[in-house]
Amino acid sequence: MCKLSVVVVSKDEETNIERCLESIKWADEIIVVDAGSTDRTLEIANRYTDRVFVRRDPEGKEGLAELNKNFGIEQANYDWILVLDADEIVPRELKLEIRGILQEDDGFDGYLLLRKNHFIGKWMRHGDWWGRAQNVELVRKGKGGFPQHSHQPLQVRGKIGKLKNPVIHNNHRDISDSIRKMNLYTTLEANETDKFHLWKLLTYPVAMFGRNYVLKGGWRDGRHGLIAAGLCSVYAFVKQAKLWEKSLRVGK
Repeated sequence: MCKLSVVVVSKDEETNIERCLESIKWADEIIVVDAGSTDRTLEIANRYTDRVFVRRDPEGKEGLAELNKNFGIEQANYDWILVLDADEIVPRELKLEIRGILQEDDGFDGYLLLRKNHFIGKWMRHGDWWGRAQNVELVRKGKGGFPQHSHQPLQVRGKIGKLKNPVIHNNHRDISDSIRKMNLYTTLEANETDKFHLWKLLTYPVAMFGRNYVLKGGWRDGRHGLIAAGLCSVYAFVKQAKLWEKSLRVGK
């Protein structure tokens, strides 16, 4: 039977990380890579593993968790690596599915992972919040890593499968938390995009709302679905607005 390393990245996640680590304590190895927490995150992490690393964000790379995920992957000792954020939980059904993969090699080198998103007290079942395999999170050692760009998925060299059971994702505690993350990630993405286009500023926010609320049935999630779709639309607008702002600086 193959063995499993789990890499968890964190920063100021004292409200989430214990549930995450508790859900993966069955793994053969837990590696926590922290980006410089100032709360009790490290204290909690040290209860579950002695493999805790602190790597603060490099200048100009604040919030770029992919750097720490790659570092964690490099530290892993075992055959398979599961990469998680500290606000994710592995439920029993997913645990059993992963253990089946460890026991019987089916020839895949990575697996796409579904997310069951918890948004301000409600499980989301529509829109971009549910129903699709978002990223590869389980990878065979030596077969993949993250590109050095924000919010980019793990890249696998080999055959990719798909896990049936989702990970639980407690990604947005409240509107303020959503806006904080939006500000961080839109800045990262704008810095990595070359050019501003007015037509994108005008059309992307509308298209994002329509996709989430209408085409993907976000309206079925009630007011939560409306707010989530609206936040996705605002995200698209803010990113394009920051690109416009960057173009003004470059033009000077």
